[in-house]
Amino acid sequence: MTNVVYWNIENFGINKVNNPSRKRPRYGEGGRCGGNLPAVAALQRRNHILTILRATQPDIFVLIEVSASAAGAGDLAPGTGGLQGAIFLLQQLRNDATDPNRDAWRMVPPLKVGTGGRTESVAVLYRGISGTAGTPTEVRRYFTGPNVWTGGGVSAVAAGAVPAAYPAGGAGAPNIQDLLNPQGQPARTIPAGAQYNGGLAEGMAAARIAFAPAPAPAVPPVAGGLVNFNGLRQPFMVSFVETNQANVITRNLTLFAVHAPPNHGGATNFINILLRGVLDVAAAPAAAPHNEIKLICGDFNLNAIYAQPPGAGGRTTAYDQLRAINYMPLLNPPLAMPVAPNLTLDAYQGYLATHIRPKRTKQQLTQQSRFLWSDNTAGGALLAAPYPGYNYIGSDMVSNFFSIDNMLVNPLAPANNYQFTVMNPVSGTPFTGAGAMPPGVPIGTRPLPAQFTNLPAGMAWPQSPAAVYAVGEARTLNGWANYGYLRSTSDHLALFAVL
Repeated sequence: MTNVVYWNIENFGINKVNNPSRKRPRYGEGGRCGGNLPAVAALQRRNHILTILRATQPDIFVLIEVSASAAGAGDLAPGTGGLQGAIFLLQQLRNDATDPNRDAWRMVPPLKVGTGGRTESVAVLYRGISGTAGTPTEVRRYFTGPNVWTGGGVSAVAAGAVPAAYPAGGAGAPNIQDLLNPQGQPARTIPAGAQYNGGLAEGMAAARIAFAPAPAPAVPPVAGGLVNFNGLRQPFMVSFVETNQANVITRNLTLFAVHAPPNHGGATNFINILLRGVLDVAAAPAAAPHNEIKLICGDFNLNAIYAQPPGAGGRTTAYDQLRAINYMPLLNPPLAMPVAPNLTLDAYQGYLATHIRPKRTKQQLTQQSRFLWSDNTAGGALLAAPYPGYNYIGSDMVSNFFSIDNMLVNPLAPANNYQFTVMNPVSGTPFTGAGAMPPGVPIGTRPLPAQFTNLPAGMAWPQSPAAVYAVGEARTLNGWANYGYLRSTSDHLALFAVL
């Protein structure tokens, strides 16, 4: 089994996790760091990311919204802050003394997706070996492409292309070869019989970012024989082959990392027309001997449930086009909101949330906001902030925008326990910390204690519902040591599954 973590870490770059600045923030900028030096704030964000990774023990970690510019020729992400941050995170994993397989961490060379101001990159980090080497638990994992890297600096379909080594760095440029071939370890060859690129040096495989169109009924726009994303961030496709300790192939994994446009119309078109229209997505998983499993993971920017009447609480049609080609969302609410004692829409949506609001400004610390606290204004009836959402979920810019990330698997094996978990550091996981569980919600399996580090004296956390507003407690809960540093890390929550 393979542990997979997907996470959109907002504007990920080197300063997010390793900012060298020890200058005091200018007046008005301190909120970005909670009043800390930028170096201290970056360390706390980095430790939070590593806490999530240690709690999930991923074999594959898909990180999107890696900052990149469109500058430079070729497909590789430029050596700016996003790539620097991804390489720094790889180094952190390779140096983690608690991980017996730390030397096996590798990273798929990040490529640019999107054009112009929409350009960013994707970092896919993976363990070349999982389990205990030399025992039946050992799993060997090879990056197989599905493309190959070429001397022209582009990723190309293997047929007719001449594979080449990645840049070795120098003069301030990063050593891309080191991402796939860790120093001190022998270079690896993709096993013969792999679905893609059997017999090729692993260090010459490349992700795919250009796609042939699927046949009817798909109707994607096409230019030059390829799906035309018209500058939008195209899927980032990577493939792996897994073997046992004897290097006998057991299966192939194909992953698509996606980041849809941040508006309803654009996201709907991206999923239903563009993504659905990619041949690699639409084609059925390869049967034996490849035993392929496909996974689409990403920020779809469409809510999984309706948050307004009619049909409030019911499942939306966001993924119906992908369901039609046998992709099953792992964050998969029932068609209608469950009926349970005291279950309100406000409470229900907290279990499905993957997106969280900015921390409150001083002017926003109102009792009526119910942001981590309940409201009994003027002694009136209690307006509760229910566990686990506490009104921090959602967005301050777009309404009904809280359950927008997902993982979809094809084929779905009903007997499998995918252990799907929204890794929520505010309430902790699994969602059994407070209150009765409504039916049909993803409780989660991966344990993660709530990551508030400076709770008000005597306050239990999490609780159901949140405590009644008190100005001092509100400021503390919203402060850097509690909600502040978590939200500073990202506006999205990580997702975990076992394939």
